[in-house]
Amino acid sequence: MPVFVSDAKLGAEKRKVVETALKILAELVKADGCSFMMKHDDSDEIEIVTSGEESAEVAGKKLGIRVKVGERIAGRSAAEKKPFLIVGDISHNKNFTHLKKYEEISSGLSVPGIKNGKVVGVINAKKSTSKDILTQDNLSTAKIIADIIAAEF
Repeated sequence: MPVFVSDAKLGAEKRKVVETALKILAELVKADGCSFMMKHDDSDEIEIVTSGEESAEVAGKKLGIRVKVGERIAGRSAAEKKPFLIVGDISHNKNFTHLKKYEEISSGLSVPGIKNGKVVGVINAKKSTSKDILTQDNLSTAKIIADIIAAEF
């Protein structure tokens, strides 16, 4: 189970909801990493404000990472308002062959949280240490969790 850390800018109430929801997601889909990337109203970026990894130190290093809406997998999820499920090496996925891998991931998903037609953020989950893969059922579960988080914004 990942250890979660959150950026203070998320606020105490939202942090509690986001961390609890991501812990539930990680448990249900057996993910070894999860994150929530918040959409900033004043920019075209999403930023990791909650990260769950094997240790608080590793999770903390990911806080603050920003991605432009439309770029990478999470950014495309935000731009297109649709989820993505990636299984295997990203360079073999026709939608993302141009992307450079940042880490070894056997499967991952990115799902936008949408409230009133507007993306408030994107949740991500990954399996890197396990050879099990994330499935369409896991993606459906993540959609429910993304909706719960989005309701808080």
